[in-house]
Amino acid sequence: MKMHSTIAIFRIIVAVVCSAVLHTSGATAQSHYGVIGLRNGRMLLCEMNNFFCARLNTATTAITAVTVDNGIIYAGMQSGIMWRCPTDVKDACSIFNRAGSAINGIAVQGNYIYAGLENGVIWRCSRNQGYSCETFTRTDSIQSLAVNSEHIYVGLKSGSLWQCQLNYPICGVFNPAGSTILSLAVTNSFIYVGLQSSVMLRCPTFNPGACEVFNIAQSPITSISISGQSIFAGLESRDLWECPSGWAHGCKVKERIDYVVDSIYTYMA
Repeated sequence: MKMHSTIAIFRIIVAVVCSAVLHTSGATAQSHYGVIGLRNGRMLLCEMNNFFCARLNTATTAITAVTVDNGIIYAGMQSGIMWRCPTDVKDACSIFNRAGSAINGIAVQGNYIYAGLENGVIWRCSRNQGYSCETFTRTDSIQSLAVNSEHIYVGLKSGSLWQCQLNYPICGVFNPAGSTILSLAVTNSFIYVGLQSSVMLRCPTFNPGACEVFNIAQSPITSISISGQSIFAGLESRDLWECPSGWAHGCKVKERIDYVVDSIYTYMA
């Protein structure tokens, strides 16, 4: 993996990433950028097309969930700490909340941050106020979480994929996967599901129970993100996949990482 630690490279990546986050509705999308959380606690800002990265922050535990909203990174830790970090300053993360369990999924929708905890709690937190998280609902042990404009999707250790109403704590089984759901990404049309069994499923959001095998890896799929027409997925083998979102079995190794990618959030600029 090509790591660049100089201030100059960091500032170049930050400038483009911030522009992408704040102005995604403007210019034509040209390249992929991302925030990556590694199992060794490093948080990276990356240009995904040629894959070069700069370290943004370092935690003392695995970064198991990450998302970006309006130039702010929200990250969940295996230790249960939730960080709030600016995208344009190194080593500037602050503690936004503390859970009593690992935070295995995090997403922003509207005025709220939703977080899935390993102890089965789904948190809902005010986006702009620290220590405001409250229990939204409870289920079995949560390994992943994703949100679109209508629903919260929750991947369970038991292998069930749950769908919850966005504004009401009403949930039900959307699809049984048969293996622990380690990672999720969702658009308004499809859910991409990464399993402990190394299978990636694609499920139409409008048709419960209709998931199909989209790709098969040689290692558990620990993280997934979608940007444009590309899916990026981290594997337990430390490989990073790039997959065309409309082409089953089209995934290829993008890069071999020094540590497992436990969380990833990507977007276009």
